Amino acid sequence: MNAADLQGEVFVLWRADRAERYPELVDAVTAFDAGPRSAAQAAARWLQEEGLRVPAESIPRLFVRSGELLGFYALANGSVELRSKARKAVGVNRPTQPAVIVTWMAKSVSHNVDGTQLLNHAIGAAQKAAEQSAATVLALDPYDEETAKMWAGKGFRNSRTPVHGHDSLKRMWIPLEAA
Repeated sequence: MNAADLQGEVFVLWRADRAERYPELVDAVTAFDAGPRSAAQAAARWLQEEGLRVPAESIPRLFVRSGELLGFYALANGSVELRSKARKAVGVNRPTQPAVIVTWMAKSVSHNVDGTQLLNHAIGAAQKAAEQSAATVLALDPYDEETAKMWAGKGFRNSRTPVHGHDSLKRMWIPLEAA
């Protein structure tokens, strides 16, 4: 990848070597404004403070247009516990299923960005990952009730897996094959 590759709309796997090679992306990450919602602010803060962490607990992918950060998402591996009805719908037997987890996602408030484009790219990346390491679902932990409602509107369903630090929230999921 070279500087010319950053001119159109492109997703960039965000790693330390890319940060060293593309200082304009470091500037874009530093200036990234995901807006006033607390979930969006937490996501931006994570990207700026933890996004290049080694060892990586989650890998970010930046959505860039002409050197400007339009949004990002981050993925990790994990699991989700599905109810019996959900297992039947997915066609699996075990309650605990391997998952690709969307750990963070946010879009810029300064640009006209369709969040579905971020989600679709994340689904594609998760499907590719599932070819190498089994995963039956794409899952995420909603930040708060408002975020959970947003994801439910995109087809995500509650699992039996609790969200760490939240009594009422559950990890949400969609089947990877059907996504």
